[in-house]
Amino acid sequence: MEICDRVSVLRDGQKVSEGYVKDYTVDRIISAMVGKELKNQYPKTKVPIGRPCWR
Repeated sequence: MEICDRVSVLRDGQKVSEGYVKDYTVDRIISAMVGKELKNQYPKTKVPIGRPCWR
């Protein structure tokens, strides 16, 4: 984003998006790469706490 003027996104061998970097956000580029909007990239999950591993 800091060293480019233009961006092109390819997905499955096809150009799906192209334009000036100033018109894009990282989220928009990711959406173009994946083909859908990612709303929760790092969801929190509850993990049970087990016994200490240093026993």
